Amino acid sequence: MLHKDLDPDNISGDPELTSLSAYLDATSPFAAIDSAFRKALRNKLEDILVKLSAYEATEEASIEANYKPTPIKVFYSYAHEDKSLRDELEMHIGVLKRNGQINTWYDREIQPGTVWEKELDTHLESADLILLLISSHFIASDYCWGKEMQRALEKHRTGTAYVLPILLRPVYLKGTPVAALKALPSEAKPVTQWTDRDLAFEDITENISQVVNILQQKAKEAHLKKEKLKKEMETLRLQQRQESDQISILENTIDKARKDFEKLKVQSDEITRQIENTRQQINTLEAELKEAKANQTNISTQYKLTSQAYTELTGEFPPLLSSN
Repeated sequence: MLHKDLDPDNISGDPELTSLSAYLDATSPFAAIDSAFRKALRNKLEDILVKLSAYEATEEASIEANYKPTPIKVFYSYAHEDKSLRDELEMHIGVLKRNGQINTWYDREIQPGTVWEKELDTHLESADLILLLISSHFIASDYCWGKEMQRALEKHRTGTAYVLPILLRPVYLKGTPVAALKALPSEAKPVTQWTDRDLAFEDITENISQVVNILQQKAKEAHLKKEKLKKEMETLRLQQRQESDQISILENTIDKARKDFEKLKVQSDEITRQIENTRQQINTLEAELKEAKANQTNISTQYKLTSQAYTELTGEFPPLLSSN
């Protein structure tokens, strides 16, 4: 529906326009034409908005149907002494890579000739899921513990990444920042303590899969929300253009009505002057008529007296007046 401030019928807030509207409403056929124009304009805009609403619903369903999940970026933070265990984990979560659910990165993928620390920081900052492969070697590493883990926990707190500690070897963690997070495998039993390590890595993979599903669902919701907001902005821009066009049309209509009103006022003033002149002429003629009637009465009286005197003097009736 049209905004009330732009409704052609809603002009009661402007005394000049209210007076003008009352005049136009009483002036035919201009009022009928103006009313028909307003009605046609309103119907046209309402039809556009109905079609736009249907289009938005179809577009939203289409966006969701065509959405393709983006692989979750997984970053390994580990000590080089634990590379063999990291490689085993990489093989087990390979099924998630095959399914297109994740992409993994670790420092061995740094290309020769690049600044390794800058490259590592870039991938850490862009990661969606950070795996902390905890061991005594990890704790002893200033870079792993002092930089990578601290930045990972900061991203976890701000919600820009999800952190999963994975206990590779038995280690004392009480009182450390990572102790507050749920560690894998299940029951926080280190991988090397499992009789069958494959079962340990299977457990870890299952839990990672659950986290990946949650992250992908959040990514989907964020994408759909972003697309919806984009569509809403497009709709608002369209409505803004429509209202701008409507304002322009109404301003032109009001300007024309004002000019017609001024012309009619000029004509009305001229008619008023003519009426006043005619009234003065009538008054003058009425005064002359009154004077003429008075003169006629005087003449009749004098004629009567003269006739009587004539009869008394001559004994005859006075002669009839000639019609000439």
